[in-house]
Amino acid sequence: MRVLLAFAAVVVLAPGIAVAGAGMGGNTDDDVQIVAEAKRVQGAWIVAYNDKKWDELGSTFAEDAVLLAPNAEPIKGRTAAVEYFKSVRDAAGEVNDGQEWLSVNGGGTVARLAGVVTAGPGRIRFWYTEVWERQPDGSLQIAVKAFGLPQRAVG
Repeated sequence: MRVLLAFAAVVVLAPGIAVAGAGMGGNTDDDVQIVAEAKRVQGAWIVAYNDKKWDELGSTFAEDAVLLAPNAEPIKGRTAAVEYFKSVRDAAGEVNDGQEWLSVNGGGTVARLAGVVTAGPGRIRFWYTEVWERQPDGSLQIAVKAFGLPQRAVG
């Protein structure tokens, strides 16, 4: 399953490209609910990242999560992902509010969010895509997270 999810994330390495995943993209109440929950938990991820609350940030990742970061081999596992983001936080600074959603969809036990965020004092824009998966305990956690190379913000 992780290989399939990682492949789905790689397919959307360019912003704005939609992914057609099995069981995703419908308009049922359950689909809307899982997307809303993923957005809510992602908001908690941003707060934990900004506040350097690494245990809270780690709780948003599945134990066997895969992180696809620029210029790096795939990063596997919750602990390794948190260590990576500790180093990113020191270099890039806080993620600002006002992210731009490029694409969101969900269905069954999976949701996918894609968007753009700005880090630092409005200078660095990152695009990202995340595949969120319902865990056996009922929580929704990041299974795959990929993000693109930073670009200077326009404006």
